[in-house]
Parts: sequence; structure tokens; C-alpha cells
Amino acid sequence: MKSMTGFGVAQGAVRKGKYRVEIKSVNHRFCEVNVRIPPRLSVYDSDLQNLIRNTFTRGRIDVFIREESNGLGSETRLDIQKMQTFLNQVNQAKKKLKLKGEITIMDLMLQKDCCTIEVADDSALVWKAMQSLLKNAITKLQVMREKEGESIRKWLQTRLKVLEDRICSVEKIAKQFPDRYRERLQERVNTLQIDKSISADRLATEVALIADRSDVTEEIVRFKSHLEQFHFLIGSSNPVGRKLDFLLQEMAREINTIGSKAQDIKITNEIIEIKSDVEKIREQVQNVE
Repeated sequence: MKSMTGFGVAQGAVRKGKYRVEIKSVNHRFCEVNVRIPPRLSVYDSDLQNLIRNTFTRGRIDVFIREESNGLGSETRLDIQKMQTFLNQVNQAKKKLKLKGEITIMDLMLQKDCCTIEVADDSALVWKAMQSLLKNAITKLQVMREKEGESIRKWLQTRLKVLEDRICSVEKIAKQFPDRYRERLQERVNTLQIDKSISADRLATEVALIADRSDVTEEIVRFKSHLEQFHFLIGSSNPVGRKLDFLLQEMAREINTIGSKAQDIKITNEIIEIKSDVEKIREQVQNVE
């Protein structure tokens, strides 16, 4: 079991530059990936998103790649022909206008297209070399998600045991309900001094009708089945968050049905506690991948 919350960071030299990769994830119903990378690597945005989506199935995942230094070299190129043309034009203008002054090399270099500075584009090589940093950060994120997921799994096991004890208590109380109802009904008949001619068969029929309407055996069986499936899923290494959430919805449905059928205050009290436990479990399951 894995949590959807985690953080991973890796930094180091990539070719001649220095880079830092940060990946963090939080809860999300689906897999949402947000990427922030240096402009010159933006062409690999989709490749990075695919890498994340192929690794994680759920969570909002933010990826930051910071270029602390790129180590890019530059090359200065002088166009001698253009510089010569410009110099000839200036000398002609000086002679015609009878001007003084000398043209320096810096004057020539500042003219448009006479001097260009080319920066080497090694983005493809940087992206290829950066794979190790990315994998390192992803691995750290996975480790953190797995560690937190294990903590959640242990907590869920504890809460499931509580649910099992409570539903067994409901089952025990439900089995005793007909006898208790018969006693209460007989006491009411005696208290109200109703005709003593009311037969035992009539009382038995009334008890049977109430017992049938309040029978929760099927709901308890289904609830226990959901608990067994829940136990199985939290032991799986596959993403189970959505399945667990669905099972909790089914549990809540069975509990609501039991609560509506219940004719006993003891059952009602247990149902309230079970609803509270199911809601606590649901809050934790929202964090499971």
C-alpha cells in the first residue's frame, strides 16, 4: 500500500551545469502532473509528464527542475567582410565631410551583424544526462509514499478489528432481539391489563412479524464480506485506493440499512459508533494510491 503524499529531491552536476530536481505529491482523485522546467528544456515537458504518469497512478504531482548553473559556453564570430564594408563607408564619409577621428575594433563589433555570440545548444544531451537525477528523485518519492502507506495500512488493520468487534456485537444483539421483544410485549400487556384471553400464539405471531421486519442478517453478512475484501486489498501491492473507497461506500449503505431496521437501542448505539469508525477510515483512505 502506498500513500499519495511524499517528497523526493536530487541534485548534482549534469554535463557542465548544476541542476536540482524536486518532486512532491499530495492527494488527488486522479493523476495530475504539473511540470516546471528551464525554458531550454521545455521541449521535453511531455516526456517528463509521461515518465511520471507511467510511475504513479494517483495524486497531484508537482515536478520542479531548477537550473542553478547551465555551464553553457559561447563562441564569438566576427564577420570580417561586413566589418570591412562598414569601415570603407565610414572612411568615405570622413573624407567627404572632412571629419577627424579613428574607428576602433570595438566600434566595428558593435555594428549589427558584424559580431555575433553563439551559445551552444546541448539541451538534448542535458535531458539525456538528467535521467539519473529524475530517477533518483522519483525513487525517493516512492520510498516516502511506501513508508507512509505502511503506516496507514497498520492503522487500518487496527480500525478494521474494531469494526469486526462492533458488527459481531450487533449480530449478537440482533439474535436476542425477538426474545427481549416478547418479554417487553408481555409486560406491556400485563401493565395495561389487556384481556387475559390473548393467546400465546397471538403474541408469538406479533413477535414474529416484528422480528422479520427488523431482521438484519443479510446486511451483517454483506458487511462482514466487505470487511474481508478490505483486509485482502490492504495487503496488496497494487493501487487500491479507489476500491477501498468503494467498499467503504458499500459498508456505509449496509450500516444505514441496519440502522433503519433496528428496533433496539443497543443496536442503534453500536451503529452510531460504526458510522463514526467508517468515516475515520474513509478520511485515511483518501490518502491511499
